[in-house]
Amino acid sequence: MNRCDFSSISTCLKNHISESNQMSQPDFLYELFEDFMDDPANQDFSMDNGLVCRWLTGQAKISPKISAYYSKPSNQKKLAETIHQNLLPLMSDCNMAMQDIYTLFIQDDTISDAKKKNLASLYKPASSRLLFLAKLISFGMERQFIKRDTKNQKLIAGGALSPIVLDYIMDSEVPKPCRHFIGRDKELEELYTMLEENRHVFLCGIAGIGKSELAKAYAKHYKKHYTNILYVEYTGDLHQDITDMDFIDDPPEISEQERFQRHNRFLRSLKSDTLLIIDNFNVTATQDSFLSVVLKYRCQILFTTRSNLNEYCTFQLKEIKDINILFQLTSAFY
Repeated sequence: MNRCDFSSISTCLKNHISESNQMSQPDFLYELFEDFMDDPANQDFSMDNGLVCRWLTGQAKISPKISAYYSKPSNQKKLAETIHQNLLPLMSDCNMAMQDIYTLFIQDDTISDAKKKNLASLYKPASSRLLFLAKLISFGMERQFIKRDTKNQKLIAGGALSPIVLDYIMDSEVPKPCRHFIGRDKELEELYTMLEENRHVFLCGIAGIGKSELAKAYAKHYKKHYTNILYVEYTGDLHQDITDMDFIDDPPEISEQERFQRHNRFLRSLKSDTLLIIDNFNVTATQDSFLSVVLKYRCQILFTTRSNLNEYCTFQLKEIKDINILFQLTSAFY
């Protein structure tokens, strides 16, 4: 059971933002806490990117200054209005987001019945539903903080598992697949088997056939099978893409070479319980010589590519043949 606190509530909100409107974690909090940031009393307050990441992943308690600000009923009303203006327009289904958060709240047996009765009364009328959410966020910030322990720390310390990537890398989440994604159940199962057996798989196919969507759907479907899932959008240079990854503890004065060495060393430490997705790797091995280095990583790696890379383990994605599924897919867009 997931605990209803600031981390779980804000993560649920962020996850319901549509793919086309996705934003970084700091930008998300700036949108959520716009009133707090605009208050003249908080002009000197700045959000540290590393701390923001830890707030959202439940690794650190949110700033007392923020929680104190939103403990006031008048500011909770402002928060409700801010969510209505800044976040709801970015969501594909805001009602589902509210329902998921309400379910999270009701199913948390560490919350007293009195508290549930008090807040649930605001959820029932649609007119006060956003105030319910604002008060729940405030409650989530103020309640006793319990640090997330999503994996067995003894196994991590003993080297049996990869370190939890969210503690080190910001904005490494896989984009959500299209909400109309259907018809690839067999391919998902085959891809899982191939990655387990070969560790590195190149998902091949013509442009527009759905390679990237299948990779995103795979990450969503098998999320619980991995300690971490990392996503990299290939830009034409693997070496540079690894250098450009946004690590929390990178010193601002670090050189490009030192930055790459730190990132590469960390990625080499990841084990087979981590999946790295490299999307749109549309070159050959000779065009990007750094591929040979990446293939020495011990983690599972899923490439999507239009290139012919038959010297490696490949999964050829073909057109959907089922007429009924094609009709369902077509009807969703036309």
